[in-house]
Amino acid sequence: MNSYTIVPYDVLFFRNNQSFHFGQWYTEGIFPPYPSTFQGFVRHKILRDNDMLDARGKLKDVAKAQGLVGDDATFPLDIKGPFPVDLNTHGIFIQTPLDVLAETKDHASYYSIFPGGKPDDIVQSDLEYEFDCHLLPDEKPANLTPPAFMGLEDLSNYRVNVDNFHISGAEIISIEQRVGINHDYEKLNEGIRTVQPGKFYVTPCVRMINETGFYCEVDRELKDGALKLGGESHPVYVEKATHENRFEETLKQTREILTEKIIGTKTFRIVLLQPGIFPEGWFPFPYNKSVRKIAARVGNLDIELVAAATGAPLKISGYSYAKNEKNTDQKTVNLKPMVNAMPAGSVYMFRIVGTSSKQDVEKFVGDFDNRKIPYENYSKMGFNHIIIACGR
Repeated sequence: MNSYTIVPYDVLFFRNNQSFHFGQWYTEGIFPPYPSTFQGFVRHKILRDNDMLDARGKLKDVAKAQGLVGDDATFPLDIKGPFPVDLNTHGIFIQTPLDVLAETKDHASYYSIFPGGKPDDIVQSDLEYEFDCHLLPDEKPANLTPPAFMGLEDLSNYRVNVDNFHISGAEIISIEQRVGINHDYEKLNEGIRTVQPGKFYVTPCVRMINETGFYCEVDRELKDGALKLGGESHPVYVEKATHENRFEETLKQTREILTEKIIGTKTFRIVLLQPGIFPEGWFPFPYNKSVRKIAARVGNLDIELVAAATGAPLKISGYSYAKNEKNTDQKTVNLKPMVNAMPAGSVYMFRIVGTSSKQDVEKFVGDFDNRKIPYENYSKMGFNHIIIACGR
């Protein structure tokens, strides 16, 4: 994989999948962008690097372009990211896992709310399965919420501890309200750039502060150069990263101790670094319900779910270029199918049941740590990127 940084020149805007039309004067965005947004940027960069687009952005050779970047049905790339990165220190930031709370109000150290799976921790409910009760504090959890992002080094420490670990919160973005206008698409199709009178809206754009950009890994060579990114098409600069494969170089330092802890406790956590899209909906593996437990066979391990912190599902869709390249009527725009995704930061805690060898656990960690759970084209776009963390 090749590592790259994306440096913004100006504010950025990444639209969510909530319907927005004129008549509404305010739209909302997301940060960081979904992999479905970023993969379009990478594809565009590859086409530009290979001189496949004319001055108006139309493909010069459709067949050759499909061979380079695929189409709506095929995706011949492999992408990890994007993740915010400090352009000076090269430190990468991850959305903080949802099982984390501060131990006290001074936020000096943090712990995982997942329990050890004792029999008296079971919560009875009207669901089809049982789950363990989270270790919630006497203080209001809202007062103990961790920073939204944590550094990659802190993540590496978190994954081998369930309490008394540190998070160095960093201020990454600020929000700036910007006014947008609507183009007259009929005249724009004729090559005349003008706007429709009276049609404007307010957009909360993101300014990445303190020398922050994006980090990604791609299995293709990208040329250094400028391109537009985001819903408002603001310029960024793509360049080769100074430090290659930061994720793997950092995470492999704790992989051995992680494996030892999993063998000792027979429990582990799976953490989503990017949103997850799975054939089983909210659950990352094919599963069955046995004695009111969600059980799965993954590799050589038999596992059952102990607890989960997932948050509400995200709605992921996208714009189909193939369906709309000759269409400028915004009322009839065709979108790709909508899917539900589990948000980045979602955590699942599992218990290993039955017999398992040291080699079985080592193979499981090797197969899934800093990997993507395969599912159609979504995992290749960057979805389903996970790490393994120890359990209690």
